[in-house]
Order: sequence, then structure tokens, then C-alpha cells
Amino acid sequence: VQVGTDAVACGVAAVGGFNGEVIVAPLRAAPLARPAAARVTLSDNGITNALDIVPTARGGGAAGAVVAASNDGAVRVLALPTLAPVATFALGWAVNCAVVSPDGTTIAAVGDDPAAALLDARSGARAATLAGHVDYSFAAAWHPAGTLLATGNQDATARVWDVRAPGRSLATLRSALGAVRSLRWSPDGRHLAAAEPADFVTVHGGDGWARAQRIDFFGEVAG
Repeated sequence: VQVGTDAVACGVAAVGGFNGEVIVAPLRAAPLARPAAARVTLSDNGITNALDIVPTARGGGAAGAVVAASNDGAVRVLALPTLAPVATFALGWAVNCAVVSPDGTTIAAVGDDPAAALLDARSGARAATLAGHVDYSFAAAWHPAGTLLATGNQDATARVWDVRAPGRSLATLRSALGAVRSLRWSPDGRHLAAAEPADFVTVHGGDGWARAQRIDFFGEVAG
């Protein structure tokens, strides 16, 4: 498998491949324990772009679920530990990232569409659309409290949204030079780190998002 993405959570490691593969293995099992594997799509454009592992996903297995964002335009929910398919939600554009809210009720999906989609995790119905970016998005991250969502875009900005009032973003946070390709909140929710493809990581925080620390170095950033 040519690995394009990975995730570790809930005692499980998962990788996604360039031909629609998803492979998971328990971290606490015997070293030679056979992992579970699935090819979730046969599309020629079926790259697994991102994975999210959640302890409980509505409609998922008792051990949780893996949520796969696929380049063929779908979000797929797979039960742990077997990777049995639970649901497929078609969006019509390449999904570059899909993340489940802390309470397990909502999936935020971003990709080759300027707007982000909030989906009901059980039915896949669109609960809201977050419009404001002007190019395609690569990253999304939920605040630990579950009310804020950050999205990262090719337009060289990250936006912070209050999903309870999705009509407009709370803040627009500019990068140094390029697209925002990866986002992470600090565990206490006070800071948001935004990585560009090369040379810069910016840590945002403070009252009203007015403060930031930019880490400047020379080199590519994969995540």
C-alpha cells in the first residue's frame, strides 16, 4: 500500500492508501496480530485523503469507527475493529478532510468546494454549510468543546466558525505565504496551530484572535 495518510487514537493505528485502502491495527495486540484491511472504493480517483478515529460514532460499531475522507467525493464510516461499512455519504466533490465532532453527532467535511459541509453523522443529511473561503479547503479541526470548528484553505486563510451560528465565520486568520494544509487545537482549546506546505507554522490565540506566534523555518511541512 502506498500510504497517503494516517491516524492514531483509541488504541488503534490506521493508514489510508492511494487506491482506496484503509488498514487498522490495535496498538496493544501481539506484534504479529493481523490488521483489518478494506478497499473502500474501486474508483481510479479513490485516494484516501484523511482518516479520523472516534471512540463512538452514531451508527458505528461498539468499539468506535474510522471515518475516511475520499478523493472520489465521499465520506465513509467504517466500524471498528472489522472495518465493516456503516455508511457512505456522497458529496460530489473530492473530500480532503472529514472530522467528527467531540460528541459524535456531526461530521465536518472540506475539500474541492469553497464551502465546508456539516453532516449529520447518522444520516449524512447536510445540517449546515459554512461559506466564506474562496478556494478549496484541505484541513478541518474541532475545538475540544465541540462548538467551534476551524477550516484551512488554499486561499491562505484559516477560518474559525461557531457551528451554532454558521452564517459567517468568527475569525479569518491569515497564513504567511501559502495554503493552510493542517490544523490542530491545543488540548485546552486556547490555541490553534496552522501549518503551511513549507516554511511556516502559525499559532493563533488570545482575546479576539488578535495574537499569533509564527514559527519560521526552512523546509516542507507534511502535517
